[in-house]
Amino acid sequence: MYLDQAQHKMLTTSFPDDYSEASLLDTMSSWLGRLLGLNATPHSMDKILPFLFLGNDHAASHLPDLRKAGITHVCNVATQCNDHFPDHFEYLHLHLFDSPTQKLAKHIKAAGAFIHRAKH
Repeated sequence: MYLDQAQHKMLTTSFPDDYSEASLLDTMSSWLGRLLGLNATPHSMDKILPFLFLGNDHAASHLPDLRKAGITHVCNVATQCNDHFPDHFEYLHLHLFDSPTQKLAKHIKAAGAFIHRAKH
C-alpha cells in the first residue's frame, strides 16, 4: 500500500503530551476515518441494512443518536464494552474478544435469532 503525502503526514504527526485519553481516542478515530475514507467519528454508527446498524462503544453510549436512529435492540459483541442503557434497549451481550483465535461459530445462531426478533 502506498501512501500519498497527506496520508503520510497524518500518519507521522505526533500528538501533544497534554491530550487526555479520551481526546486522543477521538483524534485517532478521526484520523483513521480520514486516512481510510471512512466515517470513524467518536459516535460513529453506520447503517448496514435498513434495520441494522454497526457501531462502536462510543455510538452505543450516546443515547440521543441511538434514539434518533430508531434503535430498539443492541447486539454487543465486545467483552470490554458495557450495555449502557438496559432500561431503554433489549441487549444480547456475547462477550467476544477481538482476536483471530476467537471462536465465532457457536455465537452466529444466537446473534442471527436476536437480529431476526429485532427486525420483526
